[in-house]
Amino acid sequence: MTSILGYSQIKTNNQEPLVSIYWDSQNVPFTERNAKLLVSFANLQGHLISAKVYYNSKCINMAYDKENLENLGFAGIDVPCPLKNSADNQLMADYLEDIHGNQPPDVAIIVSGDGDFKYLVLNQKKLSKKAIVVARQGNVKLSLKIVADEIYFLDELPNLVRNKAVI
Repeated sequence: MTSILGYSQIKTNNQEPLVSIYWDSQNVPFTERNAKLLVSFANLQGHLISAKVYYNSKCINMAYDKENLENLGFAGIDVPCPLKNSADNQLMADYLEDIHGNQPPDVAIIVSGDGDFKYLVLNQKKLSKKAIVVARQGNVKLSLKIVADEIYFLDELPNLVRNKAVI
């Protein structure tokens, strides 16, 4: 299955790292522009095997059109729970399921500045895998900055994608 943005669910090159995106839209709002940039950025890291955006449709401004998410190549994970950090907890549970699945990601791109994801990053690194954090400028917890392999800000993505595509 191939999305309109050009990645498939099947690994085509054994040498290419497998990449997954885990997007906390409560921390970094989902936009079509950012989605396209993140998919392009992920494809520069290796072969994108999954892209998930986590949201709570019960929160104001968090009800996304699932069809639009899918057209952009993302699986929308609605966590309509009133408990604090419920979307974060679902993201981490899905990550754990992914790393123990048939195609664990070699590169996890965490789209959030939330310090709760420190342990996800540490787990990825313990498995000798790469963890990249993409966040909004001024919205990254120090604990996450310290453990991430790489950190980028959303406003840097256009230049990163453009510059690496030219090289």
